[in-house]
Amino acid sequence: MQSADQARKVLLRVTETWARAFNSGNPKDLAALYTESAYFSSPKTALLTGRQAIEQHFHALIKTGWKVTIGIHNVQALDTEVIIGVGEYTLTGSRRRQAEQILGNWGLTAVGKAAQIAMHISNGPAIRGENRSADSFPPQHSATRSSSYERPY
Repeated sequence: MQSADQARKVLLRVTETWARAFNSGNPKDLAALYTESAYFSSPKTALLTGRQAIEQHFHALIKTGWKVTIGIHNVQALDTEVIIGVGEYTLTGSRRRQAEQILGNWGLTAVGKAAQIAMHISNGPAIRGENRSADSFPPQHSATRSSSYERPY
């Protein structure tokens, strides 16, 4: 079994790579982080199965101009090749969505020596926009949580 520190480092690497690929507009590199038969679920999509479907979903988000920041809450190594983690994300809009942010939580399971994502769940997004008070949303990044990627490209 991996130590908690080793598992955290692996998951930080995966989420940093994920954020870089998303923010640089590269859905192919993003999709390469997933296993061929990975699952992705969010309130905005049906259950997506497979790297190609996941790539298409993120391509659509990327092309609308969203940028992401990701924070990690908790990481656990289940054995030498399975890591689970949970955290939060903030999508920040651009162009016509410049004043919007989507806040939510994620959970994923990474498997294998390369720690590819086998299951990714995104849930509970709240939309912060021009007519919404920032005080009505929970903070997304705090000093008690590690952030894998604090600034969008």
